[in-house]
Amino acid sequence: MSQKAKTMSVVLVVIALVIGILVGFAVGRVGVAPTTITQTITQPVTYTITYTTERTVISTVMMSPATTTSPVTSPTTSPSPTTTSPVQQYVWTLPNENEIVADLSKRITWSGEVTIEMWDGLGGGDGWVMDHLVDTFNSLFAGKIKVVRVMQGAWSDVYSKLLAGYKAGVQPDVFIVHPTEIPIFAYTVMQPVDNVIKNFGLSRDQYIEWYWDMLWWPDPKTGEKHMMALPLDIHPYAMYINLDLAEKYGISIPKPGEIKTPDDLLNWLRLAKQKLQTEKTGIYPMGIETGAGNFWFWWSLTPRDLVVGDGTVTNPKPAINSTDGINTFKWFKTAADEGLIVVHPWNELIYGLAMNTTHPVLSWVHGPWAQATFDLIPGFRYAVVALFGGDSPYKVWTSGHIIGLTYGNTPERQKAAEIFAVWLSKHGGPWGAYAGHIPAYKEGWKFPPYANNPHRMQFVEQAKLGAKFLTLHPAIWEIGDHINAHVLNVVNGQETPEEASQKSEQETLEILAPYAGG
Repeated sequence: MSQKAKTMSVVLVVIALVIGILVGFAVGRVGVAPTTITQTITQPVTYTITYTTERTVISTVMMSPATTTSPVTSPTTSPSPTTTSPVQQYVWTLPNENEIVADLSKRITWSGEVTIEMWDGLGGGDGWVMDHLVDTFNSLFAGKIKVVRVMQGAWSDVYSKLLAGYKAGVQPDVFIVHPTEIPIFAYTVMQPVDNVIKNFGLSRDQYIEWYWDMLWWPDPKTGEKHMMALPLDIHPYAMYINLDLAEKYGISIPKPGEIKTPDDLLNWLRLAKQKLQTEKTGIYPMGIETGAGNFWFWWSLTPRDLVVGDGTVTNPKPAINSTDGINTFKWFKTAADEGLIVVHPWNELIYGLAMNTTHPVLSWVHGPWAQATFDLIPGFRYAVVALFGGDSPYKVWTSGHIIGLTYGNTPERQKAAEIFAVWLSKHGGPWGAYAGHIPAYKEGWKFPPYANNPHRMQFVEQAKLGAKFLTLHPAIWEIGDHINAHVLNVVNGQETPEEASQKSEQETLEILAPYAGG
């Protein structure tokens, strides 16, 4: 094997490792100078290719904690970066941390330390960041509250364990899930947090408003809506563009919301193809993946919720086999027939966008977690473009993380869980800066490591334009698997858009049938 080939193999291994990790997925007193809790990593990671980069330390930290310094301590003085010893510093506390801690501490009425437990399915990079946030909280509230984080495995395992624990009377105090699970847990595992937002002074204007609104869920007995969880983040789709390719071929970068409809996106891809000279260069305007992301992309291209259709969340009347549904599948056929998109596995796609040495593409519509991988690739320059939204009926897909409370343990543990949940909700800045998600608490957008990252702020533009969650129905993921398969069938010429729409709706009706009247 040539040296060039060996070098490329190493790069591929590094990228594959990073992808594997990231997918293993998603003080003091007022008036006193704030205590800043930081972590400093001073061991550079040098690969047998020709560069050393401090950001690659993050992946090594996640794979091998032995390469880090001691766990977070306070305060920490960071050595200055040098050319021989790159430094990555993480700041886990907020500029107004003293004020937050002082306010929350007033609510602690017990003596001694209360231990609470949090369950989640946050793996890889998300889990690493959450571990450090929990450690930070425990340091700030030492002797009063201790949070024990239990990563319960895959999200499906989290859901089954939460339900089993509820039935057995053995529950965590706090848990993290997604809004799509509200129908599964509301008023059983997940109890309303109305009193939390009232007693802790939380309000709609402090958070992404449209996200706050969707967390209110009707009580099955009274029909009255209550807020079911505290919002932590959202992670919507947006469009990544390779800046070097765009500049080389004279392709303009759209402004946020300039692409308002799927047709606008097609037209931009057509212009890009002309300038890329795809037939000659082999560079496609856009890549799409073989995985579940095509359902989320399909969802972004629909003007309304086609799973609910003309019904309600509790009584859906799917409209997938409608003009809107057929047109959404036609988008994929048109893009495929005109050579505007190319299908690749996730790892090849992210590599092809970033390096342009194998299966090259100019753009990709995907979520903010991809930033963590892109940021590890030396020299890769990219833009994030916010799509649709605003006054357009089209909104990109999004999901998010929410913080649920069980109120299943002692009063002291319940109050400690409330304090931690509020603290965590307000620390979306560090969470977003290092895990890549968009803080639901808008003050988090001003957290310096987040605000100073242009890519993170470009995703904030997407949040401002709006996005839409999947139908809040327990069957939505199974429905999505079926629609995803039909999207790929259309792209590969195995089904017409009409056939895909008809089959998708029929399969959706069959999946929903067991829930009828429930």
